[in-house]
Amino acid sequence: MFNQRDTRGSRNPSELWGWVDADWASETRCTHTGHIQVLMMNGGPISWKSCRQDNASLSTFEAEFVAARQAGQAILFLETLKDFFGISTTKRN
Repeated sequence: MFNQRDTRGSRNPSELWGWVDADWASETRCTHTGHIQVLMMNGGPISWKSCRQDNASLSTFEAEFVAARQAGQAILFLETLKDFFGISTTKRN
């Protein structure tokens, strides 16, 4: 699935990057939207989440926006954690 050298999102191995996707109105029984996010660093996944959104989105755009916002919150948290442990995001030659 992921190979050790997967750096498609970044040329810097200690930089966070990832994918996020939402599936609007996939559930016919309810109006909630599902989403998935995978955050990568150093060529491998370090965080992933698959869940149903708390709100009922009215459009695909809104569902994607909510998923991106939640992924952004996860990235901010992980960046703070990297700073706490002293992991630099500057590229080394």
